[in-house]
This record gives sequence, C-alpha cells and structure tokens, in this order.
Amino acid sequence: MTMAGHPRAGILGTSVLLAALIPVPLLAQGPYGLRIGDRVGDEVFYRPRGVNIYAEALDPTIGRWYLPASMFGERGRRQWEYTNYASDIYKRYVSSIQEGSYFYDQYGDLINQGWLIYDWRQTQPAISGGSQVLQDARYSRWFDRLVIASDVSGGRGYALTVGDEMFATLTPMTFRKAGFNGLVGSYAADRFRFTGVLSRISNPAFGGLVSFTNFTNLMGGRAEVDVTDFLTVGLNFINSHNNSATRDAFTGNPMKGFISAVQLNEPLELLVLRLSDDSPEDGEGGPVLFSDDVQIHTTLVRELPGTEPPVTARIDTVILGSDIGFKPVVEGGRLERGFLTASGTEDIVLKYPLVERPEADVTDLRTLLIDRLRLTPEQAEEAVTNIRDVRFRLVVANDYR
Repeated sequence: MTMAGHPRAGILGTSVLLAALIPVPLLAQGPYGLRIGDRVGDEVFYRPRGVNIYAEALDPTIGRWYLPASMFGERGRRQWEYTNYASDIYKRYVSSIQEGSYFYDQYGDLINQGWLIYDWRQTQPAISGGSQVLQDARYSRWFDRLVIASDVSGGRGYALTVGDEMFATLTPMTFRKAGFNGLVGSYAADRFRFTGVLSRISNPAFGGLVSFTNFTNLMGGRAEVDVTDFLTVGLNFINSHNNSATRDAFTGNPMKGFISAVQLNEPLELLVLRLSDDSPEDGEGGPVLFSDDVQIHTTLVRELPGTEPPVTARIDTVILGSDIGFKPVVEGGRLERGFLTASGTEDIVLKYPLVERPEADVTDLRTLLIDRLRLTPEQAEEAVTNIRDVRFRLVVANDYR
C-alpha cells in the first residue's frame, strides 16, 4: 500500500536493493540520475539539486520549470495539461425546490415558505420567559451570524441588519460599540435619514432559544433632516432599562424600567455609589471627590397642622442627607492635599446604610428619622420602605466614572 500510495517511496526502496547488485560505475547511469547518491572514492554524497518544492502542489503547466528533468519525465507531466472546472457538474447546496416551513398571517393567508432564522419576541404580562430570542442553527452555519436585508424604491431605501459582534454607531459621543449584538435598522430618503439600534444587552443569545423573565433592553436612534442644502439638524436618543415580563407592557415609564421580582422581594437596606477612573490604563488623573450629599424622595406619615382631633396623612417629602446628618461610610481612595482621589484600578466607595447594619460605623437613615424628625419606629420603617427615588449631589473633578 505504501508503494501504491507514494510512488517515490516505492522507487527509492527498490533502488536500495539494486545497489548491492549493480557495479559501482553504473550507479550514475540509467533513469535515476544522481538521486541515489554521488560516489566520490569510498563515500557517497547526496547533494540537493534545484529548489526544494512539494511536487504534488505544483500546477502541471509550471511543473516543468521547477522540477528536475528526470522527475518531470517520470511523473508524466505535460505542459499543456490543466484542470478544467467547467467540466464539473454544478452542485446546489440546497434543493432546487423551495424548502422550509409555511408561514401564514393572522387571516390564514400564506405569506411565504422558508426558515425562521432569527426571532425576537417580548410578551407582557407573562408568568415567565417573556423575552425570547431564537437563533436557528442556519443563522451561524449559513449566514455566519450576520443577516442583512435591504431594498430601494423611488429614491427611498432601507436596510435591516441582524448580527452578533458587529460594529454599530450613532455618533462617537453618544453611542459607538464594536461588539454589538442585536438589530440595526436604517432608512434614507431625499432629505431625511434615520438609524435605530435595539438589543437585549443582558443576554443577547448565542444560538438556540434563550428566554428570560427579567432582562435589560437597549434602544436608541439618530435622525437627520436636511433643512437646507447647507443646514442639517440631527437628534440622538439612547436608553437602556431593566424590565420584567411579569409586568403589564404599558404601565409606568418604560424608559425608566423596573427592577426584577427577586429584587422587589428583598428590602432596600444599603445605597452604594462607586467612583473610579474612567481611563485606568494611564494610571493618573482619576476622580477627586471634594464633597458629597444624598437626596432621598419618599413619603412620611405626619400629622396635619390645625386638625382637631389630629389627622395623619402621607406626605411626599424630599430628605437631604446633610440636613439630618446622614453620612456615608467611605471606603477606598487615598488622601491627596486633603481630598480623596483614585487613579488606575483604585476606586472610592460611598455606602449609605438605610437600616442598622453591624459593619457600618455611621448612623443609619431609619435611626436618624426617629431622632431628628421625631418619627415613631413604625413610621420610620415605612419611610424607608417607600423610597422611590435617590439622587447624589457630588463635587467631582478629573477623569471619573
């Protein structure tokens, strides 16, 4: 089998056997030339001739220019021989008959026949799995995880791109991402252009059907209008928010989002604010914190003035931390010229305890509400539970995140 598969191996093996029988002067004779060695005295030398080339990789038309004449003659190479690909029958990678499943509209009319390559659905309210992203196996095998559909008609055109790890941008200062997973849609008319991006950034899915009840969506867009030939007005919008499939689709503000059901079941006990270097690779110019304060929006149960007997009501109230002595636990950072700073991988962490915590060395918010605002323990507990908005007031300098 070795001789049949590799003709040269068979020839060389036979030549070694003949060397013991043929007289020395005849070794340089015959069709083998110097390939079995060049004898000088009692020694045999094997000198390479020409360029070391893998003969099987050479096209027949150029083989004669690079192979020794003996090899060219033995292997039967002819300069007029070539490979004609037109003689091969064309083979389709799919059947000539349209394949796939049948898709109908809500009235039962046939839309098309084919494969469902990519499908993103969001159903609310749902008990579980309201956000579903399907990526068929053909999405990666046929399209290499990038599908583009486009059309142009009457001076207007659109393009819809679905892909993984693709480059997407609105403007460099608003949204620019090299590894975007999701949908990018574009529309262009005579004087109007629009680009929109949409992605489930919490888990964009990488093959198969991936379903989640709690998820984070990103949506954004850019619109441009040519007011005149020399004036163009543009508008950018970008938003990312958490959502839960258990909530109704049109309740509340979807741009603000909702926390998950698991988070709702856990009481809010600690607020954490972290300041870090926005360019940690340079090792300098990190954030410098000069002052900090917290602003808490909640409802307090208070007695209405001038009522007899006393009447209590829930009143929307804004509590400023500095007014009642509510200060954070500060961790990390280092002092420079009397102020906290952080550079490189360092960070500054501000922790505001809402209820009493064993590791905190400052007074918590609930205790301060009882001491400073004269609330009962039950009223202070309700005020902490009813917190709906928190804002931080900071004086920060340098390159911070």
